[in-house]
Amino acid sequence: MPTLPHRCGTPVVLESFQYLAIYVTRNAEEFQGQNLVPQLEHLCRDVAHWQVLPVSLMGQAALFKMVSLTCILYVLQNTPYRVTADFFTRVNSEVRKHLWNRGSLHISLAKLHHGVFERGLEIPEIQGYYWASQLITINKWVFVDNGEPVHWVNREAMGDLGLLVHPLRPAPRAHTPATYTDHN
Repeated sequence: MPTLPHRCGTPVVLESFQYLAIYVTRNAEEFQGQNLVPQLEHLCRDVAHWQVLPVSLMGQAALFKMVSLTCILYVLQNTPYRVTADFFTRVNSEVRKHLWNRGSLHISLAKLHHGVFERGLEIPEIQGYYWASQLITINKWVFVDNGEPVHWVNREAMGDLGLLVHPLRPAPRAHTPATYTDHN
């Protein structure tokens, strides 16, 4: 008897696969190892390369935002797993090294997150971007385009567990008993 992939013609992936430059794996540790760690290593290489460039502090902030931020955010926006705080700590450490050319810190990174009018450099807070991208995904999952909740959200709010038993079954209609009045 032929196995499932031979019968239906669809490849069955057991370990991992790559889709739009993201490696989708079975567990979070492998996902971070195949997607986030290479982005962090790429950031480290960029920081080492940018150290020799005669660029001002504002230029270094712009370099990070234009070159490295886009690659990191692409992976963070498409991750199906929770990213650990260790990753964000390591990214912030590399950003600090980049801004101060591996010297001592003159201004805290928290102050550099502020806007230009608040005497900051608008260095993006990577963890905030990650949270925002996850909230956008949740919002798309819960609400349809017109702002109305998806059908299953209404059922969950009313406490109907029938959706968990059979998700394709139509929602039961509310039964209201008919009232009869005697007009005699």
